[in-house]
Amino acid sequence: SESTKDDLVSLGIPRAMIKVVYLGIDHFRYEPAFESKTSYPYILYLGRIKRYKNIDQILEATKLVAEEVPDVKLSIAGMGDENVVRSLDDSIKKMGLESVVEFRKEVTEEEKVKLLRKAWVCVTASRREGWGLSVVEAAACGTPTVAYDVEGLRDSIINGETGLLVPFGDTESLSKTIIKVLTDGSLRSRLSQEAVNWSKRFNWDETMRQTLEAFHAAINMGGGNGGLRNASS
Repeated sequence: SESTKDDLVSLGIPRAMIKVVYLGIDHFRYEPAFESKTSYPYILYLGRIKRYKNIDQILEATKLVAEEVPDVKLSIAGMGDENVVRSLDDSIKKMGLESVVEFRKEVTEEEKVKLLRKAWVCVTASRREGWGLSVVEAAACGTPTVAYDVEGLRDSIINGETGLLVPFGDTESLSKTIIKVLTDGSLRSRLSQEAVNWSKRFNWDETMRQTLEAFHAAINMGGGNGGLRNASS
């Protein structure tokens, strides 16, 4: 992403030596099915279970959301570090969220798509991402994302159009923004449609074409130390 490119430049790599190539997605698999949306407000976190993903902050925000939206549900789906999984299990119990939060852990590709289609909103609280492929996959399924305004996610989400960004670490703003999406049907519908439109920009044919262009440019520049450095992530 452009954020990743900026990071590489800050490490001393010349900007002209970096080519950003965005990942594609499979639009035959990831496509909207608005009739699949749940009848109740449904939040989804789908991704790896890692400390830097700050899923504990999503739980904190969800606890605040549940005070305003009593019938809300949150699913956490993904695999990762066992110590983080145990910590989240403990947090769910300590916060009294057993009736609100479903910890799905590992899911199949088919289940993943179903969850993305069912959700009203996806949430990620990562401190940074290289790009945010899961955000674009959710967008392709007609589900906008609320996230922190950090590297990568500020590229994969167009703030106010395909999702909403809030200041990093501000769980109160995170909760208020989630509530806004859950309770404002017109906003949610607009974000969902714009998210679908945005996702169509990303496909594997275009990714392949741009990658080959980067290879050819590197060869023409002499390859080796003179080549372009690919900032895909």
